[in-house]
Amino acid sequence: MNGSLSARDEVVVESDRVDERIRLLLAEENPELREHLARLLRRWWSIETVGDSAAALEAIRRRRPTLVLADAAMPGPDGIRLLHALRDDPVTRSIPIIVLSQRGTSVETPYPNDCLIKPFSSRELIARVSARLEEHFGTAGATQRPVRRLLNKIGLPIAVLRRKEFIVENANRAYFGLAGGSDAIGKPFAEPPLDGTRSVREESARALASGAPHIVRELALPVRRNGEPQERYWNFVFAPIEDERNLHDRHVVAIGVEVTDDVRLRQRREALAAEAIRANLAKDQFLATLGHELRNPLSPILTALQLMRTKGLSCHELDVVERQVGAIVHLVDDLMDLSRIGRGQIELQKEHIEIADVVARAIETVDPLLKEHLHRLILLVPEAGLRVKADPSRMAQVVSNLLTNAAKYSERGSEIRVRAVRDDGRLRLSVEDQGLGIAPDMLPHVFEPFAQERSVVDRSRGGLGLGLAIVRNLVQLHGGTVKVHSDGLGTGSTFCVELPMDESESV
Repeated sequence: MNGSLSARDEVVVESDRVDERIRLLLAEENPELREHLARLLRRWWSIETVGDSAAALEAIRRRRPTLVLADAAMPGPDGIRLLHALRDDPVTRSIPIIVLSQRGTSVETPYPNDCLIKPFSSRELIARVSARLEEHFGTAGATQRPVRRLLNKIGLPIAVLRRKEFIVENANRAYFGLAGGSDAIGKPFAEPPLDGTRSVREESARALASGAPHIVRELALPVRRNGEPQERYWNFVFAPIEDERNLHDRHVVAIGVEVTDDVRLRQRREALAAEAIRANLAKDQFLATLGHELRNPLSPILTALQLMRTKGLSCHELDVVERQVGAIVHLVDDLMDLSRIGRGQIELQKEHIEIADVVARAIETVDPLLKEHLHRLILLVPEAGLRVKADPSRMAQVVSNLLTNAAKYSERGSEIRVRAVRDDGRLRLSVEDQGLGIAPDMLPHVFEPFAQERSVVDRSRGGLGLGLAIVRNLVQLHGGTVKVHSDGLGTGSTFCVELPMDESESV
């Protein structure tokens, strides 16, 4: 063995238990000596062997060992350069190294106090390795172990990272479970399986540069659960801390919080929202198509009715047909309006108008229905002084829809009040009826398309339930609001529209 072991090479008693957590890397040129030393050391610790410095460097980078035994005179890039490379690399700088050197050979190594001179005894080798490990875990571990015991009491993954390289110096069990085991010590934080995205290294670097905590949100990490890999999501807080021994040397603590349930819940909400948008667009397209298809046959029917009137034809049956066709035309117009509003195709032609003129136009439209039901209309609207900037046609449609709603859902001969007042710089226009009223659970939904009380549907008073939806949308387009109040079924309802006053045109 080229005199590598002394004649005093005593037999070393085999360990009762090999500590697999301690991984040694032996880099030795002589194959016989390499095999002998490996067989000896394997009784105590896990060991990997290589025959040259290039293979040693590759093995160290592939899997960080606990301690390295390196021949100072290996072939390839010589062993001394390997030792300097290990000392200069932040990732490997903290790895304990024992240099194996021939007696009488003068070599300058970065580890002058860690040389083992050949030939040496087996007992001397074991003692030196044990002492070096004890020294390493005594200095690095003396402070790490109590800290780790404390961190282990916290269920969150926690790691203490060193300087700009973000090498893991300490961590708890929860972090080891996330990072794949205790081998994470001495490795950069942003390594597989914790590489995730490039943002990990970038975001954590910000914490060091700014001196303030920084959060990397929703980092997707592969975690094994029940033997199966699963993608889980984590928020990591990176908070810089000052090193008490060297104030210019900062450390960073990384704390992970799993947010998988929150992320997946948000993803489901986003998927449902996207589906709702698609469904809403499909609905708008359907309404537009339906409106056009219904309007096509109505046009010749209306023309025929007008021709019959010009020829002097008049009978009860003709009146019924004309009235029902008018109702259908109204429904089609509502469908078309709702479709245009949904697609943003309503363009307002705003003017400076008195609200009294708007109400008058609406009454002209609804007057036949009011007379048919013998309703008493009470107007409390000043003829002047309540000016707004609005589209006269569309605002008249708002008021007529509210009057139609009141007329249809009130008993014959009921009283309907229309009131308009100025209130703190805004116009308040209310339509109050003595009709069926609205149940409390229905109040939040009355302005939704196709929303109707069950009692209304049963008594065949309702249309498609579009009138109030159109009211809300048109009022909102004018920068206003509409609300409804009712004390319940049988108590009547009050609808109130609020619009900005046109102060520049007020008199």
